[in-house]
Amino acid sequence: MRKSSVLAVSLVTTALLGFGGAVVAQDKTELTVALPVNLCLANWPFYVAAGEGLFAAEGLEVTMQGLDGSSAAIQAMLAGQAQIAVSAPADILAATGAGADLTGFYSFYQYLPFRVVTAGDSPVASLADLKGATIGITSVSGGEATYLRSVMAFSGMAEGDYEALAVGEGGMAASAMTDGTIKAFSASFVDEIIFGGMGFAYKPLVAEGYPGTAGLLLAADSGFVADNASVIEGLGRALVKATAAGLANRDLVVATCGAAAPHETEDPGFAGAVLDGVDPLFTLTDAAAGPMGHVDEATWASYRDLIISIGAAGPDAAKTEVSNAFVESWNK
Repeated sequence: MRKSSVLAVSLVTTALLGFGGAVVAQDKTELTVALPVNLCLANWPFYVAAGEGLFAAEGLEVTMQGLDGSSAAIQAMLAGQAQIAVSAPADILAATGAGADLTGFYSFYQYLPFRVVTAGDSPVASLADLKGATIGITSVSGGEATYLRSVMAFSGMAEGDYEALAVGEGGMAASAMTDGTIKAFSASFVDEIIFGGMGFAYKPLVAEGYPGTAGLLLAADSGFVADNASVIEGLGRALVKATAAGLANRDLVVATCGAAAPHETEDPGFAGAVLDGVDPLFTLTDAAAGPMGHVDEATWASYRDLIISIGAAGPDAAKTEVSNAFVESWNK
């Protein structure tokens, strides 16, 4: 199955257009959240929170707007189509480096969902072995391309020390590794799900000490965050409860996504494979220091400096901060 087939799933969503702040209607605050992928199974805490009435209990009416990539989610927010975007940190930094005033908060995915992998029988044993090699990416604009640049730079290699080649998604990448077109591939967790489904053996190449920042953050205009503390508190509190409930009860997640997007759960094997890849991203890491939503600020700063150093974000991104001001209230 191609990654585009996995991700290009239609969910019926409604965007509230043309506003700069939250809308209060019928005693509830209406909020639109732009998601980086139109897939319930990849964003299930939002859907569990909606389906179980956790948003409503916080006085919120939340609409999820599934888009194609976290850059698109950021752009939708900046255009006023959403108040909050769920975004990869590199795209938040790219936006602030271009002049946007954004604050990142709430660690949604606990770590970056990318790894450089090579075929299971490959003699390549480390990233250092890839000097002079051709490394595959899905596309030049994907998050895995930025990840490859950053992880190779962290490992001491400039872009001229290797070649990045767009080879397509999971199955095509596996073929390219098998026939020797590429020695390794910058894979998303979706690619790894596809590899597993097709029986392709692979192994990850880890960069020791690479700043393992959050993989997806909630982000909003800094003014919106400052002016809507109760909205941010309620949203995060509902997500914390939904995440804990879903991790404890996968059947709840499957039932929720079955109602929101039945085609995603028609094949139980597919749904289970996606959740096997997604659920660890919601599971707290040691860096989370216990509470859900917490962002490790030191790691964030290291990652931010790395992304700026490779030119993936402009110098103004150096001012971009993440906020843990609401963590205590989220975890009550």
